[in-house]
Amino acid sequence: MLIILSTINYTAAQPPVLTANSTNIRANEALKLTCTFTSGSLVQWKYQGRNDVFKIIQSVYAHPNGTCLFNPDPIASPFEQCECSSSTQTTCTLKKQTSNNTGDLLQCIVTVNGVEHDSIVLTLQVAEETTTAAHVAAQAPVLTANSTNIRVNEALELTCTFTSGTLIQWKYQGRNGTLIQSVATKPDGTCLFDPDPIASSFKQCECSLSTKTTCTLKEQTLSNTGDTWKCIVTANGEEHDSNPVILQVADLSGSHLVHFTCCNGSCHDKTNFVNYNRYLVVAPDVLYVGAMNYLYGLNKKDLTCTKYRAFPTDEATKKRCRLQGKTDVPDCQNHIRVITENNNRSQLFVCGTGAYFPTKYTLNTNFTDVVSSGRGNGICSFDPNDNATSLFTNTGNLGNGAAMYFGTYSDFLKNNPVFFRPTFVGTDGIEYNDKSTNQNDSKWLNRMCTMLWLKNASSRYELRGQCDLYITALLEENYSSY
Repeated sequence: MLIILSTINYTAAQPPVLTANSTNIRANEALKLTCTFTSGSLVQWKYQGRNDVFKIIQSVYAHPNGTCLFNPDPIASPFEQCECSSSTQTTCTLKKQTSNNTGDLLQCIVTVNGVEHDSIVLTLQVAEETTTAAHVAAQAPVLTANSTNIRVNEALELTCTFTSGTLIQWKYQGRNGTLIQSVATKPDGTCLFDPDPIASSFKQCECSLSTKTTCTLKEQTLSNTGDTWKCIVTANGEEHDSNPVILQVADLSGSHLVHFTCCNGSCHDKTNFVNYNRYLVVAPDVLYVGAMNYLYGLNKKDLTCTKYRAFPTDEATKKRCRLQGKTDVPDCQNHIRVITENNNRSQLFVCGTGAYFPTKYTLNTNFTDVVSSGRGNGICSFDPNDNATSLFTNTGNLGNGAAMYFGTYSDFLKNNPVFFRPTFVGTDGIEYNDKSTNQNDSKWLNRMCTMLWLKNASSRYELRGQCDLYITALLEENYSSY
């Protein structure tokens, strides 16, 4: 049996988009900032004023009931109030600004799966109250994308939002960067192009709104990685550039993961198969695929899906997961992370993250009957981002029995990485209790020393606690771990 661990970065973990009702305001005007994100619930605001450093000054957690939790509390002095009514958007209003705030920098940061994702940096321009309204209206446009992390042959939608002006110029910087397209909004809501027909990089544009133009790019390739897009709005004879959008294009076509949306006549939402971590086990006649909420069996010859079984998590468990600050997708789903066959290949032992409540299952290899289920702590991880490894062996164990061994985190906070052997019964009829490495003994597991299992003099597998500064692992000849 070959065990393969494969991880794909979550497409959902995209940089947040920071927008403002204006970055060019008059003295004594308030400023409203909106941080929009696809996953995560903790937003940190970074600010730099005059004679200060660029630093985090406020954390805002969006509670599931639609309220905000602040750190510090009460809210930091630059802010007047914040709203957390949406699970993917936090809006904070700054207090009235003065000309001294010109040049101030603002940024929002969203943490997803332990990784911080920064928005663009907004720079404020504050004019004296005597400044004409026509000049104040000339604000920088805001450019957003449906995603900046896309796959090869996916289209990209860019939206330029502005407060004044009707002529939009699209600026592109790739291998041969140039200003390639102008789009004017006609009074009837249609687009007027220069050049016409539209430049080859675009598929179409929509100008139905007087303050928003949306253009769709054609399918992207790997060569588009790093391409930078801006939109430019001309108002009162002056050009105003938007923030840049930088593309990241991933090629999944060469991956050994199979992208399928149908299995044995039944079809599902494709997000189960493309965007989330996967666990694969190659058996003699089948490829087992552990995905989000599903287990699949594929024909090894042509990789067609022949069987599947759903492993959903109940709503109460998912609700508890969300209350712990996790996202509904992907965190609070059941990601199958361990798949192991028994010695005669009649049953599978499976373990899933269970919305941060690890759950184990025993089922037959036809996927028709689940024989048993229970808590899976120490068998598979809480976090779908974390890997787990497993081994089934029917030789070399105490009492000549068949036993399984697992390696993963056994707790929510990841303070206890363990190697674990559940209880088993030997051929001598004796029940051998479960055994795991000791969290409080630094000689068991630490960054300098990791041991899986060692054969002792009588060829029995044992978990040991003594080792030098090297990594030691012994696996059966027909097993490999990656």
